[in-house]
This record gives sequence, structure tokens and C-alpha cells, in this order.
Amino acid sequence: MQIERRLTQELRADERQELLTLCALAYEEVLEPYLGWIGRGLHLFVRDGADMVSHLMIVERVLQPAERPALRTGYIELVATHPEWQGRGYASALLRASAKELDAFE
Repeated sequence: MQIERRLTQELRADERQELLTLCALAYEEVLEPYLGWIGRGLHLFVRDGADMVSHLMIVERVLQPAERPALRTGYIELVATHPEWQGRGYASALLRASAKELDAFE
């Protein structure tokens, strides 16, 4: 299984549409507005052949605990696997890969 990695600004139009279609199938709702609201991030995804079958996004957020220094954190968003490919470990693999990406945060 190969995991692809793209920053939001690096996504091609067809990849953006593909991940929106995937998330709509998995969540049973249209998520295009939400993708715009959460801002830029890092997308990890898995393909089966040419088809995107699982996706995960990491979005940077700054948390400001009371009287403490600000913390640069990464939130995991839009974890989705196509219903026909669920139960095969794709999302689990993406979550494991995201742990390595999250090491860059505080």
C-alpha cells in the first residue's frame, strides 16, 4: 500500500474533486464548503489502482492555553474510506502515517 502526500495548494483539480467525492460517499453529505472553511493542510491518501479509496487531512492549529506559550498543533480531519473498501486497514494505515507527520508539531 502506497500513501500519497499533498499539501492543499498542491492538489490538482481532479484530486480535489476525487477527495470531495470520496468524503461525500463516506460521510453521506457534501463536504466541499467544509474543506474551504478548515483551510490549508496536508492530505494523505491511498489509491487502489487509479481510484482514491481512503483520505486523511492534517490541519495546523495554534492552541493558546491560559498563561502558557502558544502550541502549534495538528488536527486530523476528514478521515474517510470509500464504503466498498472499508475494513481493509486503509484508514488505519493513514492514521499510522499521520503520527509521523504530527511529530513536527508541539
